[in-house]
Amino acid sequence: MKSNPSQKFSLKDFVDLDNSNNAEFLIESMKLHAQLEPIKEIKRTAVKMLDLQLGDNVIELGCGLGYDTRMMAEIVGMDGIVMGIDLSHKMLTEARKLTQQTNILYRKADANQLDFDDNTFSALRADRLLVSQQDVNHTLSEAIRVVKPGGKLCITSLDLGSMILSPYLGAITDSVIKYWQELVLNPFVGRQLPGLFKQHGLVDVEVKPQGFYVDSLESLNKIIKLESMLEDMNKQGLLSDSDLAEVSTALNKADVAGSLFWGITMVTVLGVKN
Repeated sequence: MKSNPSQKFSLKDFVDLDNSNNAEFLIESMKLHAQLEPIKEIKRTAVKMLDLQLGDNVIELGCGLGYDTRMMAEIVGMDGIVMGIDLSHKMLTEARKLTQQTNILYRKADANQLDFDDNTFSALRADRLLVSQQDVNHTLSEAIRVVKPGGKLCITSLDLGSMILSPYLGAITDSVIKYWQELVLNPFVGRQLPGLFKQHGLVDVEVKPQGFYVDSLESLNKIIKLESMLEDMNKQGLLSDSDLAEVSTALNKADVAGSLFWGITMVTVLGVKN
């Protein structure tokens, strides 16, 4: 396994995806995520929780490749509209290629500086946005600002504190998981989200935790570049040569035996603006 130190992998690259060496990989990773049934179910659940109606105007922050955007556009119909915003030009280019609906508008914009009046949208959706935001409270405040009173906000966030990896090698696996958590800005925002909703004055808060998992080394490397990540840890002195060999051997053996498992909890929270 060889990795280029100048292209060290980090999920923090989502903050400035267009200038990341990992942009192509992260876009392809998102496409793979969207094909996995656990992710599809999480997305279906979140959109159902919004209880969208024909004619609603909806905004999705950090729309990525537009999977949720297109799902919501089908529900609100031609009398409604869905605005998908993302900070990445590359991501929006891919989203437009995948989109045929005419009731979707994509716009390059910062979720922390929304160019919309107060109380503009019937509902708001965001999926895995907050894990990469410098100031979660500000991002959430801005989201609430643009939703009409009585409108719903539904946000899904990862909680990297829930991560599990099998085979488990004690301290070695613990260090890998800790390193993984540090690849994002807000690894524990999933568990914080229900409290944040209430602190920001949202009411009728509903919480839906759901598991997401993969069970093959090939899928794991496509999603997270695990092998490169382990190499990075070794180069930084966080894994010794013997530790690297042990974890690599264990992962490959588990993969062949069908016992490899990686999982994490994604937390979806719904709230209503007063």
